[in-house]
Amino acid sequence: MTGALDELTVTVPDAPLGKTTGTVTVHATGVPVSGDAPARSVDASVKLAPDAIAKLAGDLGRTVPGSLKVDGGNVVVELDPSQFLSGVSFGLTLKPSAKDGQLVLTPVAFDVGGASMSADTIRARFGSLADGILAPRRVCVASAFPSGLTLSKIAVDSAAVTADFAVDPRILSDPALQKPGKCP
Repeated sequence: MTGALDELTVTVPDAPLGKTTGTVTVHATGVPVSGDAPARSVDASVKLAPDAIAKLAGDLGRTVPGSLKVDGGNVVVELDPSQFLSGVSFGLTLKPSAKDGQLVLTPVAFDVGGASMSADTIRARFGSLADGILAPRRVCVASAFPSGLTLSKIAVDSAAVTADFAVDPRILSDPALQKPGKCP
């Protein structure tokens, strides 16, 4: 048998992904049926339950363990009140995105004792003093996926976390690209 499959789509429900599982869909074109030639193109999408983002994000530092939750298109995390002298509760609303293969959580709102303020309002009032708390948090998720996949987009909502990946077309024929990626 020779030639190539014009199009191939494979969906794997409950695929293990690091500390969680999800539905993985891989779409490839120009897939050779024999030999080691790479596919012409490959893309992948992973759909996870909303609580999976907390498992992938891990410890964001100075947060209340288990407090990371999906809220609309954002995630919300409670900050450890012991880091503040007042004992007042603090929460941070973060917009997830992907950059350079990493999960990036960018603050968009801050909750102090139940009163919410946008990140822009805090920046306008406190300037560079707010940089530490409002800086984007980068989280390497490479070890949760094969090294031939690079996170390119992430979206969250109340039903799912959907991550799209750029895929090295050689992943189908190169075992090294099928092994888990590494975080720097």
